[in-house]
Amino acid sequence: GSSQALFQPLRILEFETEHQEVSKFISVKNPRLATPLHNLSVDPVKISMVFFMNEVLSKTLADDYTNEELFQFLKNSIVLLDDAIDPKNFHLWWLMEITRYYGFYPSATSGRFFNLKEGQFENLRPDHPHYLDTQLSEVLHSLLDLEWPQAQGIELHSSVRKNVLNALIDYLKIHLHNL
Repeated sequence: GSSQALFQPLRILEFETEHQEVSKFISVKNPRLATPLHNLSVDPVKISMVFFMNEVLSKTLADDYTNEELFQFLKNSIVLLDDAIDPKNFHLWWLMEITRYYGFYPSATSGRFFNLKEGQFENLRPDHPHYLDTQLSEVLHSLLDLEWPQAQGIELHSSVRKNVLNALIDYLKIHLHNL
């Protein structure tokens, strides 16, 4: 494997660094895969998921941000995606889960409408346009507090999956103003 193959999006690497005090230059030595992955570079659905996840992370995390729990989640989720038998719901589950680490995981209240601003389900339609209709709210509610194997088994029509994805992206945009 060439070293170029190592530097693919969301690869988990180990390496040594050397910091040059004068030039402030950091050199990377002996890069190697910390976690071998088998399917992420050959399965087209998984490849597109990785690019999507990478894009979300690049737009939502500062370069110097460190969070050990988030790192462990990302590391574990990459392995889950690599091993997934059916990845078509993965990005929905992953986006939902990442809001835990960003501090605005949806409240598991019950209600007919999901209020994107408040991050909760409500029985009355909000008086602003940032909410989901009853069908999408129901689907979103069904994704709450699931482990990946449970989320993998949820059957969704592709148009519903796309609408839930757009809703979750809107939810991130509302709560992370730099998106």
